[in-house]
Amino acid sequence: MSARLAIVLATLCACAAFTSRAGEVLLVEDFEKLDLAGLASSRPNWVAGSPGDLTIVEEAGHGKVLRINGKGGWPHLSVPIDVNKVRGHQIRVAAIAKFTGTYTPLPGKDWARPKLQLIVKDKSGKDSYAGADIQPGKPDWQNVEGVITVDKDADSANVFLRVDLVTAEVFFDDLSIEMDPDLKNAPPKTMPAGTPVAVTPANPTPLPTPAPNKTPAPAPGPSKAPVPAPVATGPEAVAKKAPKSTIDDGGILFGPEMAVALQKQIKAGAAKNTFALLGPGIPLKELDAKLPEKWTRVGSTEKLFGPTAGPRALLAALPDFISKNKPEVIFFFGETVPGPRKTTSTEHFDWEDVARLCLRMGAMPVIAISPATAAAANPAEAREDLRTAMSAAAGDANCPAIDLKVPSQIPRKVAMMTDLFDKFVFCRVEPDAPVAGATKKPAADE
Repeated sequence: MSARLAIVLATLCACAAFTSRAGEVLLVEDFEKLDLAGLASSRPNWVAGSPGDLTIVEEAGHGKVLRINGKGGWPHLSVPIDVNKVRGHQIRVAAIAKFTGTYTPLPGKDWARPKLQLIVKDKSGKDSYAGADIQPGKPDWQNVEGVITVDKDADSANVFLRVDLVTAEVFFDDLSIEMDPDLKNAPPKTMPAGTPVAVTPANPTPLPTPAPNKTPAPAPGPSKAPVPAPVATGPEAVAKKAPKSTIDDGGILFGPEMAVALQKQIKAGAAKNTFALLGPGIPLKELDAKLPEKWTRVGSTEKLFGPTAGPRALLAALPDFISKNKPEVIFFFGETVPGPRKTTSTEHFDWEDVARLCLRMGAMPVIAISPATAAAANPAEAREDLRTAMSAAAGDANCPAIDLKVPSQIPRKVAMMTDLFDKFVFCRVEPDAPVAGATKKPAADE
């Protein structure tokens, strides 16, 4: 056990002895026995993103620590919290970190950096964040922590040790999660810049009491006419003309609000009118005959399609694929028939993370929702219905989707979706123009 961890445990024990508000320790991880290669069996709900960038190494005075050597992707260690236990409670996550080097900031992406992050998701898919950035160029270990009150309707809570998109080598140790911490009696800490802090608004200054015998104020004049709401113009006005469709009514999820939101995610650099077909449901024979006109398909690799290309594998491989190929749109296909891939209890959130990753990198995601659930080896294991999971992920990420229920209609739905992007997101085609056909043969997967 590291010296730092011993101090943490001693402090928690002391709090328990002297105050009734001492927190309940939910997790203490010092990485002495953590096997990253064996997470699936030893810590089945933990996730190592870009596992090749994560290692356990020896550090003088600390024993074994977690090293994340980011190379521009999304390497992270994700630790789930039992949301049923913490709903309505305050939780604190803390760790120590060392970042002796530095990194090159990405323009317009201030959030892209090493960090400790706590994410709580509510039923509607809205995220709440707490945590701290790891400060570069510091020779000593830094204390980092985040505190948040979990909503009573929270759907999930996860802790992340991560390096987002930048190139940086960072070390983490002594991760702890505490419920209902004794914040009042806790020793003060100097938090790094950028740490989210819950601020209680100051009491408003009371208005002065009017002095007696003053001339009364004149009666108010006629009320002003209400200011009309601003009228959308340009691309936003076009987006608001988008037809509204749902998966259950038309087999396509799209609409004006979604088109407006997608326009805000457009980033320079994407290859115009290019798309990719990825995911465990590719290759799909129905797509061999026709694909959208005026669009070019980007070839993929075996890491990005077929039974091994589940959402977690996609999260690891997508950053490199998007950076190299710069597709404008990516369709993610779930399996159309039961296959060897096993769904997991986090399937919903994994697909949502895939969609959000694409949006952050400037590629528009489209989730092609499976009509069937992938087979499970052990029915007693917790498995999430694939169709339900992918539908929920599309809704939570606010991204378009198509239905795979009728195989013969899949090429048509792909063509219709690219047509919607052309008209209402990228605004390259007049909104009233006829829907483009689907005639091109697909590029072969490499």
